[in-house]
Amino acid sequence: MRAGFDLRAADLASRRIQLVAKDDADKVAAVKLAQRDLLAEKTEALAELEAAPSRIAAGEAHFVVHALAVPATSSDEINQYDERVDQDRRADRRRLGGGAGSGRAGREQARPLPAWPASPTPPASTSLPSCRTEGYGASK
Repeated sequence: MRAGFDLRAADLASRRIQLVAKDDADKVAAVKLAQRDLLAEKTEALAELEAAPSRIAAGEAHFVVHALAVPATSSDEINQYDERVDQDRRADRRRLGGGAGSGRAGREQARPLPAWPASPTPPASTSLPSCRTEGYGASK
């Protein structure tokens, strides 16, 4: 900040020298006034800059809360969780129209997968494609 004020002061000083050489008393007086104003402005700005750290004060503290979910470790907690899950399933069944004891949850009943057919080994005449890597580092 001081450098900026020094540049402005140097500019006013060079203008004052030129005006003194031209013997223009009115403009010289205006430049002198500008130099005084600049000095006052510089003093005020530097005082404000030096006093700035003393105006820093701690404000109201704000805390950010983080929640950590930890799995249940005691058997009581695990049993309570299992019971809540079962209650939710029963409620879903009732809501979807399956009834309490039907074991069916409306249209969302899971269907068993079809049996996977046993596949025989391929005949000896069928050749399977080999897995060759082409490109970088491949051997041919």
